[in-house]
Amino acid sequence: MSNIVYCAVNSDLISDAELNNISSFLPDDRLKKAEGYSKDIDRKNCIAAYFMLFYGLNKEYSMGWIPNISYNAYKKPFFVKEKHIKFNLSHCDNSVCCGFSDSKIGVDIQSKVHEVDSIVDLSMSPNEKDKIMGSEEPDLLFARYWSIKEAYMKCLGCGLNDKLSELDFSLFQNSHFIYDNLIFNTKYSRNVWITVCSAIDIRKIVIADIRDYIYSQDWTSLI
Repeated sequence: MSNIVYCAVNSDLISDAELNNISSFLPDDRLKKAEGYSKDIDRKNCIAAYFMLFYGLNKEYSMGWIPNISYNAYKKPFFVKEKHIKFNLSHCDNSVCCGFSDSKIGVDIQSKVHEVDSIVDLSMSPNEKDKIMGSEEPDLLFARYWSIKEAYMKCLGCGLNDKLSELDFSLFQNSHFIYDNLIFNTKYSRNVWITVCSAIDIRKIVIADIRDYIYSQDWTSLI
């Protein structure tokens, strides 16, 4: 029984040698997708996110591999055979995370969003917009609301859509709250917001440098 979120920051600082090292634990289809990115940071985040999946599977379930993955109609990943293990992935500029649960789960990690004026009307409710624009740090509050909304939609398995502005989380100021019979936990650390949404109360959110995970043990025996 594992209900936890592992977050890694500074994924943009991974060296080529470290990237090659953790790539050896990823399935071929994931590596092929990573190579398809034109930007170096997107390639690193893609590989780093799936390394965190590998790390969590090893840590929580004593598995030395990533099982076969499929996707629903909205691109939410799930294990084909190991259906008892629910997981979800997220990444932003220089951070990645992977959450595990016995129930449906959505996670999101989000850094500050700049120039919120141009996108706040498209994604925030009127109440959220008022709070954001009246905040001393509107980019940070926007990131919190965005993280909550994305984790919620990912938990439902329906992906982001054009109805984000119809969701209103402006009343929920605490880090822990319930909405739509789902339990949310939010945390701000290392300059990112992390939100986990699930039918289970998941309060264990681990945050560390990506290299702390890479060098936490000798992985060579699992290659």
